[in-house]
Amino acid sequence: MRKVVATVYTSLDGVINRPEKWSLEYFSKQASAYQTDLLADTDVLLQGRRTYESFAQFWNQPSEDAYNHRMYQIPKLLASRTLDQGTWNNTTVTDNAVRGVEKIRQDGDGLVLTYGFGSIAYDLLEANLLDELHVWIHPVLARDASPDDLLFTPGSGKTPFDVVGTTSLDSGVTILHLSVAGRS
Repeated sequence: MRKVVATVYTSLDGVINRPEKWSLEYFSKQASAYQTDLLADTDVLLQGRRTYESFAQFWNQPSEDAYNHRMYQIPKLLASRTLDQGTWNNTTVTDNAVRGVEKIRQDGDGLVLTYGFGSIAYDLLEANLLDELHVWIHPVLARDASPDDLLFTPGSGKTPFDVVGTTSLDSGVTILHLSVAGRS
């Protein structure tokens, strides 16, 4: 059975949106290698419409670079209620992320990877389909956020996680490897 993993960048003050404003100076060769290895272990990339359209601009053709080429070739599951087809290589569209993941989760033993922690990740968490969360904690206060820009938004009850590992990068970023409690 495939494992479902969300990976997200956050500042110390919990900002996750617009990481290009505060995270780029912390991206290193070591961070690139980590991302490349994670993507190599992934056999389905799950994205919502906004992330999909943003990523498709950059990885829309084959490349000599391992990460870029993998982003181009990897099977993509686009969760969208407004698009009925994708324009990026190897895309399947679903109008419901939870139903889409339920279907593909049974068909292999690799990873389903989603970037960010927005409505798709919350829906997967609520449906008991999210297995792991990789939180990239950047040593910076972004200081520019609305409530919608933060990692975790208020909700009913708490969601416990188990720390299953950490990775410290040479740039100062620490990646927490979290498993939804009881799933490790």
